Amino acid sequence: IENKGFFIYDDDGREVLAELTYKMNGDILIFDHTYVSDKLRNQGIASKLLNIGVVGKRLIVILRHQIMTY
Repeated sequence: IENKGFFIYDDDGREVLAELTYKMNGDILIFDHTYVSDKLRNQGIASKLLNIGVVGKRLIVILRHQIMTY
């Protein structure tokens, strides 16, 4: 299992303002944690991160498939 994530940092890059972490178990994508700071709450940030996560992983899978095909 490989652990990864999508993160939003403050302008200085020091503080994580929001995150979505996931694990890959073979070909299975498991989103296992979301966090949104009070500074960004009630803006739909967790939902946006989830959408980015799903789209991003689809693109990676497609790219991996294309690379393996050649």
